Amino acid sequence: MTDFKKTYRAALSKESLSEEFKKETLRMIGAEDTDTRNKIHFKKLAVIPVAAVLVIAACVTALGLYKGYPFAVGGASGHVYVDGVKLVSDTVFEQIGTNINQKITNGNMEILVKDIICDDVSFYINFDLQTLDGSPLQENSEFRKSLLSAQSLEAYIECEGTKYPLHTNRLDKAAVPNQASFEAAYNGVKTNSAQNPALKPEGKQLKLILGNFVDTVLTHQSIGFKFNNLAEVYNSVEHIPDSAYTKVQAGTLQNDTGDDVYTFPLGTQGLSFSDKYPNSYIDSIGIHSLGYDERKVLYIGIVTDKNQPTPDFAFKNISTGDVFEATSVYSLEQEGRITLALSLNADISFGFNRTDIKPEDLKNYIIVCNRSREKISRTKGLCNAVFTVDKVGLGKVFTLNKKITVMNEEWQIASIRLTPLNLYIEGKGSDIKLEYEHDKAYFIMNNGEKLYINSDIDGLLGETIDLRLALGTVVNPNEVSSLHIWGNDIEL
Repeated sequence: MTDFKKTYRAALSKESLSEEFKKETLRMIGAEDTDTRNKIHFKKLAVIPVAAVLVIAACVTALGLYKGYPFAVGGASGHVYVDGVKLVSDTVFEQIGTNINQKITNGNMEILVKDIICDDVSFYINFDLQTLDGSPLQENSEFRKSLLSAQSLEAYIECEGTKYPLHTNRLDKAAVPNQASFEAAYNGVKTNSAQNPALKPEGKQLKLILGNFVDTVLTHQSIGFKFNNLAEVYNSVEHIPDSAYTKVQAGTLQNDTGDDVYTFPLGTQGLSFSDKYPNSYIDSIGIHSLGYDERKVLYIGIVTDKNQPTPDFAFKNISTGDVFEATSVYSLEQEGRITLALSLNADISFGFNRTDIKPEDLKNYIIVCNRSREKISRTKGLCNAVFTVDKVGLGKVFTLNKKITVMNEEWQIASIRLTPLNLYIEGKGSDIKLEYEHDKAYFIMNNGEKLYINSDIDGLLGETIDLRLALGTVVNPNEVSSLHIWGNDIEL
C-alpha cells in the first residue's frame, strides 16, 4: 500500500510555500516533517500587501470533525462557482451560506471575500482577486504558461490562536488577465486530539489569512520543428501496419513506463524534423492501442543522434499552448532509437476523457522539448479577513437498518446522514478489501437525474462502517430520492 504521508511530504517539499504552512499541513495529517531546507523563490508579478483587516458581524454555529485528510480534491469547478457562474440554488444557499461581499484594497491588489458555505465538518470560502493596474495574475507567452489548475494561495483559518491550513483552488479560465476567482476549502482533521485539534469555532471569531500566491509555470523549448503540425508528418511517412506491432511486457525495455508496451520494427524512411537536432530523424509513425488498454494513441519512432544526449521530447497543443509529456517514452531495440506516444488523454484540453486519437487531431500538435514546471511565489505579504458565519447545513438523518449484499457478503446499513457537502454511513460490514472508483457512487434525485459523488470509496471499512464522503459538490438533501453505492440502491 502507498505510504500517503511519505508521498505527501515529498510532494509538499517541492512547493513554494512557507515552512510554517508546510508544518501546519503535515501536523493535520500526522506527518510532521522537520526538514526546513526548502527555499522559497519570490518573483514579483502582482503583490498582495501586508495586513488588511475586514470585520463582519454574525454568529457561528457548529463546525466539526472530519475523519479524513484535510484537503478536497482540486479542480476547475468549485462548490459554489465555476468560471463566474453560481452553481448553488438560492434555496440551498439560504440553508448553508452566508453572504460576505466585502472588499479589501491594499496597494495594487483588491480582494473581494464573497461568501462562505458550511456544514458541520466542512466549509468553502469564495474570494476574487484583481490587480488595480491591470497587471496579469498569470503568465501566457510562447514558451511560458501558467497552469491555472495548479495556482494556489497560502491560506489559513485562525481560531483562538490555532491556524488550520486551507486548500485553495482557482475557478476561472483567466478570461480577464488581471482577475482571478478562488475557493478556499476546509475539510477538517484526520483525528481530534490535543496535538491535532478539530476546528470547532461555535460562537468564536474566525480569521481568514491569505498569503503567498503560488504560481506553477510550464516552460519548454523549441526544437525548430520543421513542420506546421504532426498531421504533415503523418502524411509524409508510411504508416506502421497493425501487424507490425509487438506487445512487450513491462520492464523489458530500457526506460519504459512500468506498463506493457508495443514495439515496432525500424522503418525504412528517414524524415528530418528538427533544426535543433539535425541528425535525428523519424523512421516510422502510426496509430495503435496502448499496451495496457485499448485507447488509440499516435506512435512515433525516432532515431536520435548518438553523439548527443537523448532529447527530452514533449508535445504542444498549438491551439491552446498547453505542453504535456508523451504518454510513453522508451528505448527500442536499436541503440539511440526511441518511441513517443501521443495520447489525447494527456492533453488537459480534453479533460482526461480517454479519447482515441484520430489523424485529423494531429493538426493541433507539434513536438517540443525540455518541458518543466517552475514554482513561483508571487506574493510575500499577508491579507487578513476577520469574520463569522451565521448558519451551517446539518442535513437529514435516515434511520434504515437495511441489509445489502456486497461481494456476496451481507452488510447492514444502520443509518445515513446527508448534509449539503458530506455523506455519512454507519453500519456493519465485513473485513474485506474493496476498491471502487468515485463514479460508482451517486444520488438519484427526485427528478430522476444522477448526481455523482466526487470522492473515492476505498475498502478501509472493516466490520464496523463509520464512513464520511466529501461530495465534491453541493446537494439539497430534500431533493434526493436514493443512494447508489457498492452496487446497491438504497432508498432514502
